[in-house]
Amino acid sequence: MLSKEEVSGVLAHELAHVRNRDTLTMTIAATIAGAISMLANFGMLFGGGRRDGEGGGGIVTTLLAVLVAPIAAALIQMAISRSREYAADHDGAEISQRPLWLASALQKIEGAAPRDPE
Repeated sequence: MLSKEEVSGVLAHELAHVRNRDTLTMTIAATIAGAISMLANFGMLFGGGRRDGEGGGGIVTTLLAVLVAPIAAALIQMAISRSREYAADHDGAEISQRPLWLASALQKIEGAAPRDPE
């Protein structure tokens, strides 16, 4: 469905991901996000039952951490992912020296994607 020029633009974009080691970056981000979630759950399991005069505030705080920490980690991971895509667009345009090739390919791909998945 793409012309040779558009395929070249897409390949330049993907080469930019390789050059920038984006897979490594996203793997590290996912590992950190998983560790944050695991630590929050660990705190709930082992730290949530203390009765040190807080009147149950420790349980509430730990429960809040269990709920908020994974959400915060996921948001950070999504922000990193989006920034890596923009960097790959920029660097791919530099590699190919034809930024409109990638732009045209993205428009075609977006137009071909189903709007309402069932």
